[in-house]
Amino acid sequence: MLYYVTNSDTGDYIEDMAEEYEDKPPVTYSEFEKQIATLYDDCYKRLAKKDVEYGHSDAFKSFKNASKVANMLPENVALMYRLKHDMSLRKLLDDIQIGHDETLTEEFINEKIGDIICYTTLIYGMLLERIKK
Repeated sequence: MLYYVTNSDTGDYIEDMAEEYEDKPPVTYSEFEKQIATLYDDCYKRLAKKDVEYGHSDAFKSFKNASKVANMLPENVALMYRLKHDMSLRKLLDDIQIGHDETLTEEFINEKIGDIICYTTLIYGMLLERIKK
């Protein structure tokens, strides 16, 4: 199967990028489910480790403290922390776009995406705490 990739600015077909998918078998949904489970399990372990590291009875205490210093919502503090990881992911995708993907590994991908998921999960938790008060 050939996947078509276009330049988002011009709409032109980028042939060489589409060809790199030509010989690869598609990921089955079962394989994708395993990938998701592994990723989320890693994220859970990472968040649990941070909880032990910070030792707070309040999971969001660090964000609340930082929010007072920065004069913004704790959720926005987490969003700002996540932004660094969003920019790193964007750079990774830009590098792939121009053919510089030689450092791309599953571990690297898991770290990048996992950080974004963790910060998004923290924001989710803070929002739930906000509505349950």
